[in-house]
Order: sequence, then structure tokens, then C-alpha cells
Amino acid sequence: MRTLSLLALLLIVGCDSAAPDATGSVYVANQGIFSDNSGSVSRYDPETGTATADLAPGLGGLVQSVETVGDRVFAFLNFSDSFGTGSGRIAEIDPATGTVIGEAEVGTPRAWAVVGGTAFVTNFYGASVTPVTLGGLAAGTPIPVGDNPEGIAAVGDRIYVANYSAGFDFGAGTTVSVVSASGRAVVETIDVGCDGPRFVFADGDGEVWVVCTGRTLYDANFNVVGQTNGDVVVLDGATGDEVARPGLPGQVGGGALGTDAAHSAARKEVYVSLGDRIQVFGTDSNAGRSAIAVDGPSVSAVAFDDADDRLYLGRVDADAPFSAPGTVTVHDRDGRQLAQFGAGVIPSAVAFGPAP
Repeated sequence: MRTLSLLALLLIVGCDSAAPDATGSVYVANQGIFSDNSGSVSRYDPETGTATADLAPGLGGLVQSVETVGDRVFAFLNFSDSFGTGSGRIAEIDPATGTVIGEAEVGTPRAWAVVGGTAFVTNFYGASVTPVTLGGLAAGTPIPVGDNPEGIAAVGDRIYVANYSAGFDFGAGTTVSVVSASGRAVVETIDVGCDGPRFVFADGDGEVWVVCTGRTLYDANFNVVGQTNGDVVVLDGATGDEVARPGLPGQVGGGALGTDAAHSAARKEVYVSLGDRIQVFGTDSNAGRSAIAVDGPSVSAVAFDDADDRLYLGRVDADAPFSAPGTVTVHDRDGRQLAQFGAGVIPSAVAFGPAP
């Protein structure tokens, strides 16, 4: 989403240029328990291996995502007062004290794309994108898009928004709305020809990667009667024309509602969770590269840290996925596990940013 903020440079050995700073802290959005609005944000120090389970006690709501911009940390809260109202907000957290130092009300925020000093935030149950001025966390007039927008990415003035559903038929959407950042309106709607467009990334070549989850079909008694595979579609960011369709061999996800895909600018790769493995695509070749086997509890979040060249996987608890604290495992690019730390209930997104 970035939707997840993955903006640092990969350490290059044997180069004359200075090596980038290692990641200061890793921030984890934990959705929490749906019935009691117990979302939280965890923080992990990769240098010391220590973790803070609840950085900002009392946030409330369901924490859908976490983003960083420079030395600022933002939590995305859905249903900040109760599940029934659909009221939510973006909260800025002081990384040193864990206190909330600013808020903007944005319905049910899921992801954002930052253009200049404005963050364009998808509002899942509002069928809209809300511009938020980061300087003062002021929310502007929502821009109508398709149903249940989630992933979002910008190429120049064009902002690509994944419309995940058709009404409340989750995974039944097939379109991407293109919003003009300057005009604050939809200028094009693209049918990407796959079920459930949910994640969007802009690569270094000016192309847009759309990850579709696939769709599960139910009968009147909620029995599964069919499924469609996910898909990956690459668009020209300047025109919206299809460039490539690498495809996927199955449905995306398999754990819980979370972040099932990530982008690495340094590696020039996109990572997509298929439940038991992470499918890797090369953004330079617009093709699949490899698959990383995933052992252990179901994956609920995928992120790649360019600064430390590490893959982070959120994991739900194996026995009580929707009520017990989960974990995050840390891997090298080949999938070898290097570390693990505790998180909250349903770790749903991971971001990399400032130390306290």
C-alpha cells in the first residue's frame, strides 16, 4: 500500500558512495480484536532486537496500517469509536513518547499515496479518497472513486486507486480509478480484467503494479462454491495502458485481512503472499522471478526493508488468530529466518522509520 513506506537504499558493498543508514525502527500495525477496538502499534529495534508491544496505549479502533514520512509516524484507525459507525482517523504518534500529537478524521482509512505535501488516503467504506495536508493534518473534500478502495500509488499527477469490491461483494471489483492530484477528480477508470484489485505500487520505471487477490464465491448458506485466482497487471503510469500481465498461480493471502504484497525499490521486486509462499516479481523484467517458501503461522503482512535488505512477515497466532497476539519474523532475501519478535493481535502492516 506504499501503501507501506519502504523508502531507503539497499546497502551496496564495494561502492565508492556512502552506505545508507540502517533502519532506525520497525513499526507494526496490529488490527486488534474486532469486538473491542483494541488495535495497537508495536515497535522493534533491529539493532538491539528489542520490541515494544504497544507504543501508543489507548489508540482504540482497528489499526489497519502504519506509515512513516521522514521522522513522523502515522497510524490508520478504522472504526475508531465503534464497529457500527465506520468512523475512523489517521493519528500521528510521537516515536519518542508514544503520545498522539495530531489527528485527521478520514472515515475508514486503508492506505495512502503522498504527492508533495498532501497524502491521498483511501476510505474503504466511503468509496472515496480523502486528501490530507500533512503539514497540519487537515482533511479535505473526499474524491469519489469505486467501491471499497484499498491500495493506492502515484505516478506524477496520476494517482491509481484499486477498487477492491463491487458493493459489499468482496473481491468482485475489477477496476482501478485514476485521480488527478491537481484536479482532485477521477480522470479515468481502467478495467484491469482480474478479480479484487487490492494493492498498487509505482516502480522506478514509471509503471504501476496492480495486485488482484482473486474472488471466493458463496451460495446462500455461505458455503464456498468457487474461486478465481489472483493476478498481477502492470500498467504504464503515464497512460494507464497495460504493459504486462505476469499472472499468479493462486489466490492472494491466506491469513487475515492485512497487507499481502510489498514493493522493494532497491531490489526492483514486488512480493505477493500466496499463503504458503511469497511469489517474487522483477519490476525491471515485468516477470516472475522466484518463490520463497513460508513455514509457520499464516502470513498477515509482507514488507521489505531496503536499508537492511530484510523481508518482514507478520504472523497471526496459529491457535487463536483473531484474539491472541501475533509475531513478526525477519528473513533474508532467500527466506532464511534471522529473527522474530512479538506483536499485537493480527499484525497487519509493517513500516520502516525513525528511531525514538
